[in-house]
Amino acid sequence: MSFATHPPRDGLRFRLQPLIDLIFPPRCAARGCGRRGSWLCDACRAAIQPLPAGSCQRCALRSDELGPCPACLRRPMPFARCFAAGAYEAPLSDAIRAFKYRRQVGLAPILAGLAANAIASDRHVDRVVALPSHPSRVAERGIDHTARLAVGVAERIGLPLASDCLRRRRATQAQVGRSASARAANVAGAFTVGSEVGCQGLRILLVDDVMTTGATASEATRALIQAGAASVDLCLVARALPPRLVGTRPDHYNSSSDRGSCGLRTTHH
Repeated sequence: MSFATHPPRDGLRFRLQPLIDLIFPPRCAARGCGRRGSWLCDACRAAIQPLPAGSCQRCALRSDELGPCPACLRRPMPFARCFAAGAYEAPLSDAIRAFKYRRQVGLAPILAGLAANAIASDRHVDRVVALPSHPSRVAERGIDHTARLAVGVAERIGLPLASDCLRRRRATQAQVGRSASARAANVAGAFTVGSEVGCQGLRILLVDDVMTTGATASEATRALIQAGAASVDLCLVARALPPRLVGTRPDHYNSSSDRGSCGLRTTHH
C-alpha cells in the first residue's frame, strides 16, 4: 500500500522562518504578553487551560462517567477518542489564531508538539492524516495550517503521514456563527478519500486545530470509516468549551469576540 507524503504547498515560508527568527527574534503570540524569544513563552504555555477533569474520552467535554459521557452514549460521534492540548481559551486560542490567520508559522511546531503530547500513551494508531482545508481557503490564508500541524504531530510521535489521504470534495461556508445543526449540514459530504491512497484496516489519527461542535471532524471521520479505516482518533490543539466550563483567567486572557450563535468558542476551516 502506497502513502503519499508530499509536503504542504507553503514550504518556502516555513523553510525561511528559522532564518527570519534569527534576524527578528519572535514575540510571544499571546495577547497582552509579547515577551521576546519565543512564539509562545514558557509563562503562557503554563497558563494554558486544561480540559475539565473527567472529560469524556470521545467528545472531550466534562463527564461524570468513566469513558463516553451520556450524550455520546445517546448519539455518539463517529471517532473513537479525542485528544486535545487544552481548552480554546487564551493564551492557546491567541496562538492558534496568530498561526492560522496572521501566518505566524513559527508557532506550527509548538502547537503540533502540544497536540502530540496530549495523545494517551496507550493509544495505537497507524497513520496520521490532516483534516484538510479546501485549496481556495489555503490560498486565502497563505498557509495550509492543518497540514502543517499534521506534519509536526507525525514527526513528534514517529508515524507516517498520509498527506493526500483525505481531501475536501467541495468548498464549504465558514462555520463561525452557525448552530450545531447548520454546521453539520454545511459540511455534509464535503470529504472524500483518494482511491490511490487507501486506509483499509488502518487506525487513523486525524489532526485538526480546534473542535467546536464536532460536525467537521465527524464528517471527515465518516469518510475515512466508509473508505475502510478501522478506527479514527482525533488529535486537536484545542477543544472549544461551553461557557459554563470555561475557567477564569486574567483580563488580557479573556476574549468573547469569537463566540458563535451556538454559545461555544468557534473556528472555521
